[in-house]
Amino acid sequence: MNNLKTVLNGFSGFLLFFCLFSPDVQAQQWDTLAGMSVTPAAVNSTTIQFKNNIPYVAFRGGYTGTESCLLKYENALWDTVGTATMTAGTETDQHFAFDNNGVPHIAYVSAANSGKVMVIKYDGTEWLSVGSLTTDDNAYDPYLLFDNNNDIYLAYSYTDMAIIFLPKPKAELFHFSGGTWTQKGPTLEGQFATLAMDASNKLYLAYNHSSGLASLDGLKMKMYNSGLDVFDDLGMDTVSGMATSIVIVADSMDLYVAYSDSLNSDKLSLLKYDGSYWNYVGASGFSGGAVTSISMVVENGIPYLAFDDAGNASKATVMMYDSSTWSTFGAAGISAGAAEDISLRVDNGTFYTSYRDNGLSGTLAVMKYYISVNTQKIQSVSNSLTLYPNPVSDLISVDTDLLIERLSVINMDGKMIKSTDDYSISVRDLPQGIYILEVITDEGKGYKQFVRK
Repeated sequence: MNNLKTVLNGFSGFLLFFCLFSPDVQAQQWDTLAGMSVTPAAVNSTTIQFKNNIPYVAFRGGYTGTESCLLKYENALWDTVGTATMTAGTETDQHFAFDNNGVPHIAYVSAANSGKVMVIKYDGTEWLSVGSLTTDDNAYDPYLLFDNNNDIYLAYSYTDMAIIFLPKPKAELFHFSGGTWTQKGPTLEGQFATLAMDASNKLYLAYNHSSGLASLDGLKMKMYNSGLDVFDDLGMDTVSGMATSIVIVADSMDLYVAYSDSLNSDKLSLLKYDGSYWNYVGASGFSGGAVTSISMVVENGIPYLAFDDAGNASKATVMMYDSSTWSTFGAAGISAGAAEDISLRVDNGTFYTSYRDNGLSGTLAVMKYYISVNTQKIQSVSNSLTLYPNPVSDLISVDTDLLIERLSVINMDGKMIKSTDDYSISVRDLPQGIYILEVITDEGKGYKQFVRK
């Protein structure tokens, strides 16, 4: 047995090299956060945000009914913020954002209130209504945003039933300041409105224009002119074709709009504004198949897009555009099954995404991605881990002062065999041989080799 331990110690440098540079292990960059399923039941409308480096995820359902719920991940555990269901009655859509003081706000559509949009905030003890907001009925796709003054902007779409046999999609922008909600700008002929704001408080809006004349319809980008209370065209008047799942992001001097492009079989397209014109970033319709859910962040001038790719069984996929080409960010298809309601964020260089995973009965899944491999940090985490017993025939456990998020067994071909979010994992069913235990902790990844005797 001592000879075997000596051999294993001699392999330590090789195994660390193997874990860091094996292509198959490198493909496992996306890691689950505290297990595959966060909720016991199906969810919708997920949004992930960060406060003091702590991830928060809002969604509908997950526990009972379709009410809103907000969870935070701290000390390797998911905890509810306030009650598990902070709203009453049936909801259909929602969006979650923090204000500049770190106060969580949720906008949601209340079916019990004729489909109007409601906005609530958490005061540290309970969820309270934000002002007295009166929107149109039959609303959907609310979107919250805070400016530098901590004023709230809310965009939403609704179905205008003024002519009962000819319903029309409309979109509106509301502003909350001084305790009062007021509409800003005229009502827009269109839907799927979404917002972005730059560092100078300029407000941008993108939506699908729906006039009833197909030749005039398509994606529109606007800037809100507060002096005249109107929306000014931004660059080209209209990008032809139906646009859905629209996302607009303002980053430093750059402005991006991503959308599902009907002119390209509903594949994903991304536009960038150069100050006068909107130009495609790479090829238009660059995804493998049609997309129905899109989220975007821009990090260090590089756009990252998370979406469900019908070209890969509608699994969640993240891609990045670097210099001249689109490439997959981590493994393609990171979800267990078809994904919906995808949300992507980056916090201190680590990317996170939340989504409904239909491969896990529609429950909430949250993944994170370590953007770079820090060998010194991996070595430090690895040194803090002790496996026992080793060699092992049944159950192998990890002793560490770090918080463990996941254990994964990897064979010598670099393939992940099994994983758990516990501190121990059974290897009883494995053939005899040498394996690697990948340990995901709150401080990063570590690796230890062991023998199944």
